[in-house]
Amino acid sequence: MRVALVNVEDGIASNGFRRMASHVKSYHPETTSCYVIPDQNALWERAFPSGPSRSRTDFADQVAESLSGWDLVGFSSVTMRAPTVEAIIARLRAKSPETYIVWGGSHGIMAPEAAIEHADAVCTGEGERPFQILLESLRDGRDHFHAPNFWLRRGESVVKNSFDPLLSSAELNDLPPPEYADPDEAIFETNSGFVPMRRRHYLRYNGLSYRTIWSIGCPFHCTYCGNTKFIANDPGYRKIRHSEVDTLMRELRNVVTRHPHVRSMIFEDDSFMALKTEVIEEFCEAYREEIGIPFTVTGVIPNYVQQRKLDLLVRAGLVRIRMGIQSGSDRILDFYKRPSPRKKVMEAAEVIHRFQPHMMPPDYDIIADNPIETEEDVRDTLQLIYDLPRPFHLNLFSLTIMPNTELECQFDDLAVGLKDAIQSYRRLAPTLANATLYLLCLVKPPRWMMKRILERAKPSHLPQPEYPLSHKILRTLWTLRRSWHHFRFMGFINYPGALAYSLYRSGLVATRQRARAIWSRRLFAKTPKTVADTVAAADGT
Repeated sequence: MRVALVNVEDGIASNGFRRMASHVKSYHPETTSCYVIPDQNALWERAFPSGPSRSRTDFADQVAESLSGWDLVGFSSVTMRAPTVEAIIARLRAKSPETYIVWGGSHGIMAPEAAIEHADAVCTGEGERPFQILLESLRDGRDHFHAPNFWLRRGESVVKNSFDPLLSSAELNDLPPPEYADPDEAIFETNSGFVPMRRRHYLRYNGLSYRTIWSIGCPFHCTYCGNTKFIANDPGYRKIRHSEVDTLMRELRNVVTRHPHVRSMIFEDDSFMALKTEVIEEFCEAYREEIGIPFTVTGVIPNYVQQRKLDLLVRAGLVRIRMGIQSGSDRILDFYKRPSPRKKVMEAAEVIHRFQPHMMPPDYDIIADNPIETEEDVRDTLQLIYDLPRPFHLNLFSLTIMPNTELECQFDDLAVGLKDAIQSYRRLAPTLANATLYLLCLVKPPRWMMKRILERAKPSHLPQPEYPLSHKILRTLWTLRRSWHHFRFMGFINYPGALAYSLYRSGLVATRQRARAIWSRRLFAKTPKTVADTVAAADGT
């Protein structure tokens, strides 16, 4: 039975898909993992697109032609890419009606009622055990309609099975490492179909970085997050689960062995800082000894930022951190059910700032363009950002609604039309308030200027003048500033693969990283064992 697992995303990092593909191949070797990128998403091409755009119909037809004839095709996607998957499935049905089609990934969990309209089976939860039951049943000709975590089409009806228990930490530890640079990986190229994935593809889409997720779960219940659907399916998702440190190190060693050019690890856990201190300490000791290259942590919640944890991570090689703020308004944070008020945010930012000599400026996430914001809410957010210790970067997002999240229910209850207003935003509205968000990344205006801005700033849904030119100029300067800091620390997250690889081949990356590591160690050597000890010494305690 020939199986194709197809990931339709904006890149090839795809942590969950890679873990799933590796597991499926361990018990069903006749499996090929395929990567489909609907748009030209190489880092350079995001900024400088070239060539004619492809219609979704032509693109879907080419992908379906390459997949026709397989016994089972399993798609994985986020909801944003669901229309592309639907188009591919429609053409695959016409070309290869005998192919059994499965749809999983976050879209299958978030919107199974939409996915089952197109697929034969939809995975509505964690897929490792359930997909094995489904695949082996189909392969052996046995009844497959009992597979847990699945909705399955039977004639005109849909069988909706119950949820399988979440994998325990011990079970996660027994899974094979996520696939990486395996010989049977394929990537779709226009007019060529699926071709073997090579180093050039990893460089094109990942640069010199490797992205992974170690821990699963989040103790928070923010209404805008897809985790609300996961938690509704199983409250155990709020508990953090992870494999052993040795298992993680084996994964990372495999990566740097296959691709020595990888010079940056990126951990995209939902709540990395919520891990216990002793777990972080074990991780840091192993990482420093066995991997020893700079790394980034993106899943940081203000409530869990502690001096001791951050001290351990920075000594192990942490050079970049990303923390969610979302809003400076306690009213909006209450609406999001996010218990990280201004006080918590400022305390966390102060702790992070103490490590500034060793790290890139931190990234803080902000959600703008919420149609229930008032002028006071907007002012509170701008004032909070104004007061943050500098320097920092902002990741700015226009509010969008994921299907079946609690946020969708909140807006359904509020008023008809608000949800459509949110989904119409693609980039930040060019308002004074949003332009100021970019400005605050660059400089701290004088208080008199900030006072005038706050007096005029309005939420994006209210009538007001727009400033598209100022918005574009400030956004360009914001991008250039971020790129400069990445270059200083050899982060390469925003750099095109070819340029990053040239710098790696020249030896500049390794030389720069070694020099910075030596400088950082010397700086730490001049202080007590931890930053917390430094603070205590200054207080005379």
